[in-house]
Amino acid sequence: MAEPEHARLSDESVIHCRSDRIGLSSSPVLDLSKIEDVIAHDTWTSTGDSGETMTHEIVIGRPFCPPDHPNRDWVCLISIENFTPRITPIYGVGPVDALMNAMALVRAFFAKINSGQHT
Repeated sequence: MAEPEHARLSDESVIHCRSDRIGLSSSPVLDLSKIEDVIAHDTWTSTGDSGETMTHEIVIGRPFCPPDHPNRDWVCLISIENFTPRITPIYGVGPVDALMNAMALVRAFFAKINSGQHT
């Protein structure tokens, strides 16, 4: 079975970072200053290396397809306080894939704060 054209990644999908905005070659710039359409918001706590309690606000945005994206990839914006340095775009070949990839990041964070490897 042939891979759908929109599932193939190209060199043009390389992310170029610039402060709080990310641009994709041949596509509009994503605004990463805030998550507009929040679908999940929670606050978790963990114990830091020195025994202090750390708070982690987790915000996940609704997946969307950026207009004029060359590969028609979907993106899910996510922020995990004290884990991701800023709002982070997580990509997928469709809305469920983008959300699943974002949740994989949440799962990795969960494993980290429950394994004794604190930020």
